[in-house]
Amino acid sequence: MHLDAFRCTTVTWACLWAGYKELIIGAGGENVAPVPMENFLKTGDFGISDAMMVGDRQKYNVCLITLNAEGHTGDLQGTDNLAGKALGVSSDVTTISGATDDPTWKQHIEAAITACNNDKEVCPAPPAKIQKFAIVPNFSVETGEFTPTLKLKRSVVEDQYIEEIKALYGSSYVEKK
Repeated sequence: MHLDAFRCTTVTWACLWAGYKELIIGAGGENVAPVPMENFLKTGDFGISDAMMVGDRQKYNVCLITLNAEGHTGDLQGTDNLAGKALGVSSDVTTISGATDDPTWKQHIEAAITACNNDKEVCPAPPAKIQKFAIVPNFSVETGEFTPTLKLKRSVVEDQYIEEIKALYGSSYVEKK
C-alpha cells in the first residue's frame, strides 16, 4: 500500500487515503474499492488466479476472471491447461478455453462472486456488487497486463478486453470519454 494523499483535519486527527487511484466511480457517483473484492476472489478456494473489476461510469460492476494455469507465474502467462484447484472444478474441463463456456465453471464462479458480494467486509454496499463476469486468459508481464513488480495495469487490461467488457454490459455500456 502506498500513501497517495494526506490531510490534517485537526491537531489530533489525521486522515490518510491510500490507493485512491484504484477506485471505480459508478454511474450514480458511488465510489467502489475493487481491490478487497478482487483479493477475496484470488485468495479463496476458487481456482482463480486473478480478478479485475470494471465499472467506471457504468450502471453495475463486472469482473474479468483468470484461472489457475500450468506455467502461470505472473511473469509468464502460462499455458491453456488448468492447474491446481482449478482442475478440481469440472472433471470434463482441463483447459481455460474449455472453462469459458462450461456450465459447471459458470456456477462455480457465480458461487464465488455471490460469496464475495455477501461478505460485508469486502463488499460493504450494494453498488459494489459484481453483477457479471467473463473468463479471460491469464494476465502476465509477458503479455503486458502486469508491471515488472506484478502490479495490474488496469487500463491496459480494459483496452485489451474491451470487447468482452462491452458484451457483459450489452446495450447499457457507456463509452469512455
